[in-house]
Amino acid sequence: MADSNISISGLTTDQKLNLMEAIWVDLSQQPEQVPSPDWHGDVLAKRRQSVLDGSVDFEDWDVVKERLLKRHS
Repeated sequence: MADSNISISGLTTDQKLNLMEAIWVDLSQQPEQVPSPDWHGDVLAKRRQSVLDGSVDFEDWDVVKERLLKRHS
């Protein structure tokens, strides 16, 4: 990998956000090349187990969305 001499500290906030977006778009083109940390799998396994053993409650998205809209109106 070639080193880049980009001075990030000299960029404006908008430029930094645009750069982050461009990097994300580029990385998302080949997600199989972006490693996922082991703890991601651990979290997913725990969440799956919670669903299987019924220890987690779910709410309908439309109900939650309505509640949030009312709260912030």
